[in-house]
Amino acid sequence: MKHITPDSVSRQTLPASVTQTLACIELVQQLRETQRPPTPEEQALLSQFMGWGALAPAFEPTPREHWQEIAARLRLVLGPEGFAAASAATPTSYFTDAPLIRALWHLAEGLGFTGGRVLEPGCGSGAVLAAAPPQLSLSTTGIERDPFSAALAQLRCPQARILCTRLEQVIIPAHSYDLVIGNVPFGKIPISDRETGGHRFPLHTYFLWRALQALRPGGLALLITSRYTLDASSPAHRAALAEQGYLLGALRLPAGAHRAAATEVVSDLLILQKRAAACSWQGSPWLQTTEALLPGLALNEYFAHHPQHLVGTPALTRNQFGDPTFTLRAPQPFEAALEQAVCALIEEITAQGGGSLPPTITPGWTPTSWRSEPTGARSAPTICWMVVSFRCFTGNWSPSRG
Repeated sequence: MKHITPDSVSRQTLPASVTQTLACIELVQQLRETQRPPTPEEQALLSQFMGWGALAPAFEPTPREHWQEIAARLRLVLGPEGFAAASAATPTSYFTDAPLIRALWHLAEGLGFTGGRVLEPGCGSGAVLAAAPPQLSLSTTGIERDPFSAALAQLRCPQARILCTRLEQVIIPAHSYDLVIGNVPFGKIPISDRETGGHRFPLHTYFLWRALQALRPGGLALLITSRYTLDASSPAHRAALAEQGYLLGALRLPAGAHRAAATEVVSDLLILQKRAAACSWQGSPWLQTTEALLPGLALNEYFAHHPQHLVGTPALTRNQFGDPTFTLRAPQPFEAALEQAVCALIEEITAQGGGSLPPTITPGWTPTSWRSEPTGARSAPTICWMVVSFRCFTGNWSPSRG
């Protein structure tokens, strides 16, 4: 894991982080205007962007105190449209800490991934793709709805294909990726498209659904998601995911694991595998919830059977409404505990016969469902992409190309 340079923003206080983030934003605008690549020193600065969510106070209708100056600076640099787009992205624009990025790539390599096509849906500023181990031969694609973050990701990952659009507006050919990796946006916003079979998934679960659709048989999805993907009381959405893939393992990440993004959310790192006849192990049970771990609070059965994969100490706390809720107190030092948990999980999965399977699809195939793209859509050399806008009214789809 020495090949990944830790993101120094996680070592800073919030005011310093805000200052560096503003400098990063101004640098991106300069690079776009001059149409030149960043220098190594500028690349280091680009890595300091921590997402719009951490700057949410600047986008309030009447910002408080020092946030007024930051808001004015953002309006000047981004312009009206860019400011509005950034403001709209604040609920989900929390980017990934360096220890978590290291954990993702450590898992990928430890579970047998040796290179190939990689997709990151919701790639943000490109931090995960930029940290890919250099010894891997990769063809990478990122999808990001926020124009600024997409531009930043392209600067940080010049060899990647970055699509600036919503995930639900992209048709991805089935079985076209070997690995899907990243930290998906969290949210209760219900999302559906013409492929979800009537399911209206929460935003984070929708990203997992699309990830499994994109994977080739035996491919892996290593994704950080809301804990409610596993802990939701209804198993319906998990059952829909299970129709496409197996849960090989999971780590529950404590409050504070996303500290660089200034959020205390508890989240899960899931290892999913696309269903394949060649899979000798079909993963662990994960459809139901149980109160076996914490009486009075239902958690996913996976953690009842694998409490060692809780990276921290479980406890009950109260949410903003006074209701009991789950929290996970971080161990100290967290990075060492996370690395130990990743190594143990790799050993456990491989002992069961799980891991990435060799591809069985010949590269260069052409989808039969379409042969061309709308004007302006970007395509990979061997994958046919189609970006389509959909409007949904009571289940009836009205496509319009964009």
